[in-house]
Amino acid sequence: MKTENCSSALDAVELFGKTVLLCNSRISLVEADNLRSKYQLYFYCLRGSDYDPGMPIAVERAVLVNFAGTVISVVPLLSESEKYRSICECDINYLSEHLSIEDYVQQQKEGG
Repeated sequence: MKTENCSSALDAVELFGKTVLLCNSRISLVEADNLRSKYQLYFYCLRGSDYDPGMPIAVERAVLVNFAGTVISVVPLLSESEKYRSICECDINYLSEHLSIEDYVQQQKEGG
């Protein structure tokens, strides 16, 4: 399983009306734990379509098959009782912005 270090700029995406960061690879559990404790972040996986694995169809806590990316957010995207949340085309908007995690957290603290 390929993991990626999050020290570089990541894609800013609007998902369910919230600005989040998108990493195309999996983030290691150790790095996620470190970032979660440092910045109080939430991590989710995107599930890709069976027909187009790069096309996200759901946000989930963990994805083993059809993984399409990792979502990093300062706010929860799933309630405690939700295992996943379906995504339609209107739920996701790819912004033309690239941010480091530090810049993203600072931007969200300042009101987005």
